[in-house]
Amino acid sequence: MSENELKIENYTDRLRKFEEKHNMKSNIFIREFEAGSLSDDEDWFDWLFVWEAWKKHQRKITLS
Repeated sequence: MSENELKIENYTDRLRKFEEKHNMKSNIFIREFEAGSLSDDEDWFDWLFVWEAWKKHQRKITLS
């Protein structure tokens, strides 16, 4: 397994934990966050970081 695949696995697990904690799928979270529908809670920004990192490593695998 490549380094990017390991990172994706880790980020996927972290995304799943956010989804369970907030009872919301990540794609819905992103839509709500970008629309400004969520508060300024630090947890939302942590989720956003994990989402962006997951997308970054997905792109790296796609491009390799």
